Amino acid sequence: GLAREVVHAIQGARKDAGLDVSDRIALGLGGDEELLAAARAHEAYVAGEVLATSVDYGSSNGHEARIEGRSLHISVTRV
Repeated sequence: GLAREVVHAIQGARKDAGLDVSDRIALGLGGDEELLAAARAHEAYVAGEVLATSVDYGSSNGHEARIEGRSLHISVTRV
């Protein structure tokens, strides 16, 4: 469930960044450890859904999303 919410938040960050739905991205995630653990556990699903060619878990900047009261920092860069 949390992985789906993470995907939804990343899609919102992509939209806010003005990226096209077909753009490949480099993805950076940071914030709440439980959200990051869900993203790591389902990394292939998350990356596939958002067209990420790479995922970095040390990001502390970019778009901030709230998922079930937890903070997730999302950085998206077109590649």
